[in-house]
Amino acid sequence: MTSYYKNPAATLDAMAGAWLRTGDICYVSSGKWYVVGRKKDLIKVSGWQVAPAELEAVLICHPKIFDAAVVGVQTGDNEAPRAFLVRIPRVGDANSGGDLGEAEVRTFMRERLAKYKSLDGGIVFVDAIPKNAMGKTEKKKLMEMYPYMP
Repeated sequence: MTSYYKNPAATLDAMAGAWLRTGDICYVSSGKWYVVGRKKDLIKVSGWQVAPAELEAVLICHPKIFDAAVVGVQTGDNEAPRAFLVRIPRVGDANSGGDLGEAEVRTFMRERLAKYKSLDGGIVFVDAIPKNAMGKTEKKKLMEMYPYMP
């Protein structure tokens, strides 16, 4: 890409010399590239950048969590991650999520992530996470459905 069509301001914003700034957050390990989030999706927690996708990936590893979405919410002068969680349906098995509570989720996350990535914005248990036709989580709709949580 050399420029945006008839939009020099967008070209200046997107280009860094010969490089296109995509907004993707990536890292390289053992010669493989991993895309872990988008810059515009980051939650700024006390100066730290937290990728919601990272927290969601950890959350869905919990044996009692079926689906998860994480958004940033304002907490005074700061932002904090808030998780929306769908429990595994109760089917009479020990791994159903019927008894999953906030304390268990917080302990699970604390054991796996840095302290600044804790879910200080809250944990909300929901029946389903809204998705668009492509299967992408509709975080704006989720926040409209649950606009306030103490």
